[in-house]
Amino acid sequence: PEQIALLKRAAEIYEKATGGDDKAIELYQQLLKLDPSDSQSREMLEARYVKANRHRDVARLLEQALVVDPPLPEEEQLRLRARLVDLYAGQLHEPERTMPHIEAILVKEPGHDEARRVANKLLGVKGLAARAASALADANEQTGLPSDVAKYLAIELEHTRGPKRLQVLKRIGILKQDRIDDLDGAFEAFE
Repeated sequence: PEQIALLKRAAEIYEKATGGDDKAIELYQQLLKLDPSDSQSREMLEARYVKANRHRDVARLLEQALVVDPPLPEEEQLRLRARLVDLYAGQLHEPERTMPHIEAILVKEPGHDEARRVANKLLGVKGLAARAASALADANEQTGLPSDVAKYLAIELEHTRGPKRLQVLKRIGILKQDRIDDLDGAFEAFE
């Protein structure tokens, strides 16, 4: 505990000093090694990384924060995941890395605009289209119209191969039978 207090005090001094960016980054990294759940140090380190245009380091920092033990509160995890989606989709241009975060966000917050926007963009990426469509279908199941769910399930089916198609076809059949009242479409999916 004494070491943490001293490191925080040293970091505050380097925050005020000119040219102390590298030393401040080093101190915040040490603080996070000692206390991975210290959100204030994480935010200060993130700000330093952004200022230094080190977006990959910001992403690594946020990814590490999501796996700390004990886990962060759910609201904090959602905030970090939203930040990661923004980083991977915007600055780093790695859409495949956004997918797990989009799925996690849409499970907890089906109406999250940014996650939905990026997921809709991922529908055009061949390797990610099925996962993006599945996440959007699940989100629309809770907040949208049945016709929107059917649209995303059709996209998922189009990009799904092998035995996984069975689950998607079952969902389409049940949706068309129970919520859309399209018995012919349900029969076709079940068939």
